[in-house]
Amino acid sequence: MRRFLVFVLIFPLILTLILSALSFYEDSSVADMQVMPGMIWRGYLIGIVPALVTALVDWLLRRHHLSRILPTALSGYALAAGAGLLMRDVSVFEALQFGFIGAVPAAMCSVFSGKQRLDDVAGNYADSALNSNSN
Repeated sequence: MRRFLVFVLIFPLILTLILSALSFYEDSSVADMQVMPGMIWRGYLIGIVPALVTALVDWLLRRHHLSRILPTALSGYALAAGAGLLMRDVSVFEALQFGFIGAVPAAMCSVFSGKQRLDDVAGNYADSALNSNSN
């Protein structure tokens, strides 16, 4: 339950902040802070379904020994890249770049929602790499 709450509350906010930063970077006339509240509620409206899907992936992977952060980030990437491919005026390369907009909030929410710390994740990968080399 906590995991889904973290994803539903934080994923759309991070998604909105990333999209806002990109749009402000490309068009400085959009940098008016009066449009920010409208962007936030639209971000929640658009981001709620990807947040729930990535939360489900994260929840399904919670019992595995390896980290669930990378697979959750990949699911966020796939959702965002798929949404990018559905846009009509976007090339495949741009749609694949669009995938990173979904991967970042998915990975961050996976970190925030779990009891596993980042240094534990690095240790798990290092341990598995050492064990595979010793065989």
